[in-house]
Amino acid sequence: MPNRPLTASPLILLLAAGFARAQGLPGDGPAASQARSALAARAVDLGLAEGSAFRVRSLTRLKDGSTLARVQQTHQGLPVWGTEGTLRLDAQGRPGLLSAPVVAALQVDTRPGVDVDRLTTLIQRRVAGPLAKSLQPELVVVPASAGPKLRVIQRVENGQVKHQLDMAHSVFSAGPRHPMLAWHVRADWSQGTSTEAEEFMVDAHTGRILDRWPALKSDQPVRGTAHTQYSGPVALDTTDLENGSFRLYDLTRGSVRNPLSGLPGLGVYNLQRFWEWPYGQRLFFESGTNAWGDGQNLDLFSDPWGDTTTVTGQTAGADALYGLETAWDMMRQVFGRYGVDGMDTGVYARVHANRSEATWDPATFSLTLGDMPDLSVPVHYGSWIGQPLTMPEIIGHELGHGLVGATARLEASGEAGGLEESAADIFGTLLKFYIGGAGGTGTSIPDTGGNWTFGLQILDPEVQAFRNRYLDLPSQDGVSPDAWYHGLGAFDPHYAAGVGNRAFYFLSQGAPAVGPLRSPYLPAGFPGIGNDKAAQIWYYALTVYTWPSTDYHGARSIAQHAARDLFGDGSPEEIAVANAFAAVNVGAPWGQAPRPLVLLDSKAHLDNVLSVAVTGVPAKPFEARVSFAANPAVTWSAPDGGLIQPDGTFTAPLRPGSFYRVRATSVQDPLEFAEGLALLVNIDVDDDGTMDATDMAGIALRYGRGSSSGADVYPDGWVDDADVQVFTAGFNSVFGN
Repeated sequence: MPNRPLTASPLILLLAAGFARAQGLPGDGPAASQARSALAARAVDLGLAEGSAFRVRSLTRLKDGSTLARVQQTHQGLPVWGTEGTLRLDAQGRPGLLSAPVVAALQVDTRPGVDVDRLTTLIQRRVAGPLAKSLQPELVVVPASAGPKLRVIQRVENGQVKHQLDMAHSVFSAGPRHPMLAWHVRADWSQGTSTEAEEFMVDAHTGRILDRWPALKSDQPVRGTAHTQYSGPVALDTTDLENGSFRLYDLTRGSVRNPLSGLPGLGVYNLQRFWEWPYGQRLFFESGTNAWGDGQNLDLFSDPWGDTTTVTGQTAGADALYGLETAWDMMRQVFGRYGVDGMDTGVYARVHANRSEATWDPATFSLTLGDMPDLSVPVHYGSWIGQPLTMPEIIGHELGHGLVGATARLEASGEAGGLEESAADIFGTLLKFYIGGAGGTGTSIPDTGGNWTFGLQILDPEVQAFRNRYLDLPSQDGVSPDAWYHGLGAFDPHYAAGVGNRAFYFLSQGAPAVGPLRSPYLPAGFPGIGNDKAAQIWYYALTVYTWPSTDYHGARSIAQHAARDLFGDGSPEEIAVANAFAAVNVGAPWGQAPRPLVLLDSKAHLDNVLSVAVTGVPAKPFEARVSFAANPAVTWSAPDGGLIQPDGTFTAPLRPGSFYRVRATSVQDPLEFAEGLALLVNIDVDDDGTMDATDMAGIALRYGRGSSSGADVYPDGWVDDADVQVFTAGFNSVFGN
């Protein structure tokens, strides 16, 4: 019997389906009524708590005549966070199975104790500038709130990967672990010349910050020509203003008005080296001829404030519009999808932004593409990109974020965050092959014309946001892992994406039996199925089956279901999916028994793979569990330093403020391991050589202000929630809970 993929938890039910073509349906038609009836019956079958039900978020008519309903569980009329999924109804309206996480038992007081005015005050205190607009919060039910949410930053130093605490986005407030009412809100604020955006989850009864994460991810039509920087001579759909000038504005795609511009179509604005609108104006690229750009790069080093309205300045705008148009055509021709949201909503790009990054803003359906350093920080050569971020793969990457946001809505952290970044990398890479191998036309993704390195055209390799990423061998960037292990979710999602990227590469190209791309988890190798089939499976799994908290084992499960739907049960394509994930250590190869699975449990109750270690004091930050192994023993190691005993007791170095890795490796299978990160802290804050209650008193006396003594547990120069939380976690790790 062929092996079946691991089933992710919580309760996931999967349905069969046909190939999708997006076409929005009204919320008051027969399909909506059929979906609501089916969901009401499912709520009874699943034993949902009183007051819990399902709602229909959107309806899409698929190519085979069936309907895909995106649904979400509600409680007392409020959405339950993290329970979005899909329900398929066949052409006759008969429901299939439900693909969604479900929370069976909920008891929550849905009356908020924190009103919007107080919420605004709380958020304003936690952002770095004045709020740019009024908050539009949404009350939600959080099914299982937890303690501190720590974010980890990875960087390379002297050839070694270092792990640091991301203080800007970590949350240290802890509370009871039970379902609760929360405010979910996006905050936009001004910081210098730029606008930042972040999303918050706030306890609606107490005002505690539960979590936070970045919100930003990157007339008549006529035919014009352009000399682009990255794609050479191309044709563009532009607009004749009938006054002797033309505009980089395409009205042949995107019939629904864009929320940023208020206009339909695809358009490109010139930010003229600002981050926000220069002088409050929205400036299209316009020209007296319908021939755009000269294919040259602006010389930012000799003239940082050069004129972006020249022919050379137009080049970046032409690249941006060409990227938007070809990505739009790939979605429509290859995947049968009308735009990023499937509803034909227009997309706008803002180029020549004063920032060394590209972003996607889901609130405005727009990309912002930088080509300058951030002038609010000291300028040095390594902070300059040196050329505009308008290459097709980056435009495809940012639109990939939009595609995920309109469908799977993957979470921004953990393994789901890695999958989200991987989906964007894959979409950008597919666009590169579509342009290079097919000229941006046709109904399939060719196997030629592109490469598997993302960001290769960027001149400066030190730009962190767009460090070259290698889909075939992610570890070439010095940080990204080539294979899955428990602990991967602690990585920055841009690096955690490596596992998904390599799985897609293996699915398309296969795994060799020899050479640097050989997988130790499937050493004999296997054949791939080509870009087009791999793309169809990837797109189908993403848009039909993926739910927001999907992890890598869940991704394998839904990808195999997608392959079975498209190509048949036990088909070569399904076998290739199983082997592609097995080659990155997600499940076993087709037909083989599972490998040992090593998991960690944190003793500090921060996260399964995040803990606290007190400098110089022996303690066990983690416990290990091994499944699918006749021999459940593990060996412990500390790759970054410190002393570790055979039972996992770790004595951390006397260097507080950094994370140190603690690894548990299966004795039966040395390829299988789990890795946790222990944050090193010093809880002898009065430096008397004894850890006792007086140490906490030192923190309390200095809470809320800068520290001139050892009371600052985390060495950031400020005694605050972080110090209280890491002191408590460190104390418990030494003396027990």
